Amino acid sequence: PISAGAFGVVAREAAALGVNIDFIRGVSDYPVTGLEMRVSVPKGIYGELQAMLARVAVDEGVDIAVEDYSLSRRAKRLIVFDVDS
Repeated sequence: PISAGAFGVVAREAAALGVNIDFIRGVSDYPVTGLEMRVSVPKGIYGELQAMLARVAVDEGVDIAVEDYSLSRRAKRLIVFDVDS
């Protein structure tokens, strides 16, 4: 699971860049913790944000993925059927 300390580092480092966390949602709980965070990023710092997140991921031992939030992202869904009979 992600520790409060690791999450705090991400939040503090993001705030230092002027990034605002707009939304946090848990997407998985066991055996690993997954969190979705939607953030507002000031113009011109996207590269700095990516570099900071890469550094924090290594330092804190967590996996971080960045994805643009758009309508096309929201439309993607994975559906798995188990049809053993």
